[in-house]
Amino acid sequence: MEGVKLNHDARSQILVHLKQARFLTAKQLAELMPEVRNPKLVADGKTLKPHLIKNRNREMPPTYTRTKAMLKNMAADGLLEEPDRDHPQQAFLWSVKGVKAPENYYNRVHDQTVADLYVKYFNATGGNIYWDVRWPEDDKKEYRIDHYGVNYDARMHLQDKVFFWEVEKGTKDITGDRSLETKVDKYIRFSQAYPDERFTVLLTFASYKHIKALDRLKQTLAMLAPKRRGDQFLVALEDKVLADPLGNVFLSPVDPSQAKALTAF
Repeated sequence: MEGVKLNHDARSQILVHLKQARFLTAKQLAELMPEVRNPKLVADGKTLKPHLIKNRNREMPPTYTRTKAMLKNMAADGLLEEPDRDHPQQAFLWSVKGVKAPENYYNRVHDQTVADLYVKYFNATGGNIYWDVRWPEDDKKEYRIDHYGVNYDARMHLQDKVFFWEVEKGTKDITGDRSLETKVDKYIRFSQAYPDERFTVLLTFASYKHIKALDRLKQTLAMLAPKRRGDQFLVALEDKVLADPLGNVFLSPVDPSQAKALTAF
């Protein structure tokens, strides 16, 4: 992680990850910390076997049980919030003390997807990214964010480039009032006000009820093309990004026929 040194203390790692991603499940944290910690196993070069949840046929990361126990202990020690959920099939969203997870179901799904992206890019890059989900107060004032209304779902620095993530779950119209286009236009005005601050906006799409993600992606490409912003806005299907974060999964309105990796733009 750029600018952040992860030491070998698991509690410290958990706190760092939660400060970056804001909310993470026990499974996501276990995926971020998959290493063997038993000295004898380390000396023998052994790896842990996947954890299988009984009666659910679900394979979890090898360190899942250990991570879950550690999270409960950290909450008991006052370092983390005690998470809550509406039903047993819903994952607990863990967070540092003072940061409350959303209660709304759709907000929880959205935030869990943003956290999935963090996990995938952190692991795919060996931790060589910067990540946050809210403007720091000094940046917020410097760039007049309240005026421009640009509030990303996540900000990522990767290979000296800045990316703003916008995770679309199918609840916004593509055009019209309070639409995805409204959000895009805010980014354009922000970019015009700060032309030296180069960034790329990444829009991901997931299906929602009867709405197909691919249809929304194509509609968004059609909306972006007349704006002539080059490769400043890239689109992708959520499932493809999560499956292959550094692969050829992003499309540009400049040439929507050829999917490329982030590093290619």
